[in-house]
Amino acid sequence: MAAAGRLAAGREAWQGALDAVPRPLVAFLIGGPTVPFVFDAEMLRRVRARIRRVLDEGGTPYIVGSRRTPPDFIRQLCDGLPDGIRVFDWAQPGSENPYTGLLALGDRFVVTGDSISMQVEVARLGKPLEIVALPTGWLGGLDNLRRRLAAWLFAASRGARPTTRMRAALARGLYRIGLMPQTRHFPRFHQMLVDRGLAQWVGDGGDAGAVRAAPVSVEADMARILARIDRLMAGQGT
Repeated sequence: MAAAGRLAAGREAWQGALDAVPRPLVAFLIGGPTVPFVFDAEMLRRVRARIRRVLDEGGTPYIVGSRRTPPDFIRQLCDGLPDGIRVFDWAQPGSENPYTGLLALGDRFVVTGDSISMQVEVARLGKPLEIVALPTGWLGGLDNLRRRLAAWLFAASRGARPTTRMRAALARGLYRIGLMPQTRHFPRFHQMLVDRGLAQWVGDGGDAGAVRAAPVSVEADMARILARIDRLMAGQGT
């Protein structure tokens, strides 16, 4: 998580450079494909459309790739778009990663759905967050159904009615014999952030600066969400 000292260091290091760019400053944090999700042409189109919208508003899109970002993906994002885009690409050595500076100074954030850690960091700061939902191939779709079933089984409460307790017992039994590993279900986590007013889906429109509509404090909400991450996200497999 982004500790106060880390954010302060990022602000100090990047304030001079980032204060000079046209606002809003929108950070596009790009991860990489992770089973069962893919980076396909439709996902590329949606992110490019959001970048173009920032440019049309007179703002600055700042694209930050990661070690997992597919080769040439960032070039495809920028290809043919107007000037004004800032880029950090892991594949291009020699440049400094602006990530902590953007966390401290960015106005809005667009994060690909594979990166739970980056989504949590942005949401915890109470800054506007847009999540890019990731598509699946047909094999990935089958795997996603398996993950949804696992999430449903493992979400059963032990103190609930008999049918729900039976579901929990079945989940534990299948897990112990290796037939139903508890695996990460990213869309379930994304939807939880959206439902709590901490994020919206990219392309939903509306005022991205008004994402957080819930009256409860961000820290209180994030404490509850972080307490559930182990149950929803941790487990066997990817």
